[in-house]
Amino acid sequence: MRRAVMLLVVGLGLVLSGCTGGSGTPSAASSAPASAPPNALPSTVDSGAPPASAFPEPGPTRTAGGPTAAPPAGTQLVAFGRQGGLAGVADTLVIKANGTFTLVRLRPRALTRSGTLPATDLASLRQTLNGAGFASMPKVQKGDTLDAFTYLVSYQGYQITAQDGAVVSQLRPVITALSGIVAKYGG
Repeated sequence: MRRAVMLLVVGLGLVLSGCTGGSGTPSAASSAPASAPPNALPSTVDSGAPPASAFPEPGPTRTAGGPTAAPPAGTQLVAFGRQGGLAGVADTLVIKANGTFTLVRLRPRALTRSGTLPATDLASLRQTLNGAGFASMPKVQKGDTLDAFTYLVSYQGYQITAQDGAVVSQLRPVITALSGIVAKYGG
């Protein structure tokens, strides 16, 4: 489990450090906090889950007396990692608020894809994410199934690690939506 989570963290770190700055060209700047050395990898804690600071992302902003505003277009909307299964899959997907995404597959057949989600797909994903209730989810959902997938979802400052066989019902639609995006663009 720790090895799977660590590989997932490394994969997400690679994607986050290689995300484009909106111009379509890879950015040289890392998404790591300014206090961390540029080549530092996030560490895991005793639970096996990386700390929330390993995947920095700005949350929504509140206007005085108003509703939550959407994050700026170039900021991260969601980061998703999926690892395991019989084929030993290792996928990392980062989607920005403007719908641009980067998908990195380390196994079984390495690939990197970037693009922009159609507006309807992005709207549907936002609705799924907003309705999931991340604040009330257990941060670690550990299963005991062999050859199961381990998932890592980072959204609005919440980081959830889950394994097949222990995914809470409110997280299932999120994993289904993000896995669908991975299948659509990773195939």
